[in-house]
Amino acid sequence: MCGAVFVELNQAIMVFKPEELTGAARIIRSALVDSKIAHRRKTDTTFHADPVMIVPDPFNTVAEGGASRTEIDALIIADVSDEVHALLQFCNVINCSNVELRVRPPVKLAQARTKAGKVPFYTYKILGISDEQVPSHIAKDGTHTGPRQHLRRGHIRRLNEQQRAIWVRPHIVNPGSEAGIVVKDYSVTSTRNKIAGG
Repeated sequence: MCGAVFVELNQAIMVFKPEELTGAARIIRSALVDSKIAHRRKTDTTFHADPVMIVPDPFNTVAEGGASRTEIDALIIADVSDEVHALLQFCNVINCSNVELRVRPPVKLAQARTKAGKVPFYTYKILGISDEQVPSHIAKDGTHTGPRQHLRRGHIRRLNEQQRAIWVRPHIVNPGSEAGIVVKDYSVTSTRNKIAGG
């Protein structure tokens, strides 16, 4: 598809009830639940994105095949959803309080070279993630049985009491556990075929 979505810069994540969705959002949500990518919940969160046709010819062909404008909008959203989510996840990560931006070479050196009439150095930016520890809420002497050894994916942890978010790096949980090991595989299902009626 030759389409894109417009995502407004300063928008809040919205809480919604699935039965309140209309149009393309309802088609997308239904396909995600049917594919078991999304779960059936009483409420969920979303953000607003407006589908835009960049090259109309492919959409005219789909419309001639009997698709409505709402179905075409759903196809556009499905087509670009991976990229939009990757961008939003990246923005969330760099917004974490334990992520630091370092610029190489130092900004002052680049400014001095420019002031002297020289070409600035190539700019290289590094996102540094600290290994800041967050206190566990599970008491060490409690009755909670330690989990089996498993790999935990990197994720954002929200510290509500401090109103900030941190990035938790991927790591092995409970290494050497006597309870055993959990091995995981991921199965990725495409929603594009379900939305297109395939």
